[in-house]
Amino acid sequence: VLSNDNSTESGATDEALLIAALINAPQTLAAMPRYNPTQALKLLYAACLVANTHKSSAAAQHVQNGLPWAALVGLVTRLSRKLTLPERRTLSIIVDVLADPAFP
Repeated sequence: VLSNDNSTESGATDEALLIAALINAPQTLAAMPRYNPTQALKLLYAACLVANTHKSSAAAQHVQNGLPWAALVGLVTRLSRKLTLPERRTLSIIVDVLADPAFP
């Protein structure tokens, strides 16, 4: 049975904000150009997961607008030829999510 416990929702939002802050940290942004293709894909995947958390909440909008989408997508695009086939499938799913009109 699923419950709509506000503490659980608040905790998930707090976690989303924490992950977004880690992705936006100056150390992460400075290290991004040195990431290998798998690391870059995982970071973009994490950003998509965080951005889709509680889409309607104000905190989610803050997370979505605060992530470095251009840098993440550019990095993965540049490294995409070096991805394995399963990683390319994951990238295809991410691209579908990003192309969705409901996505910010």
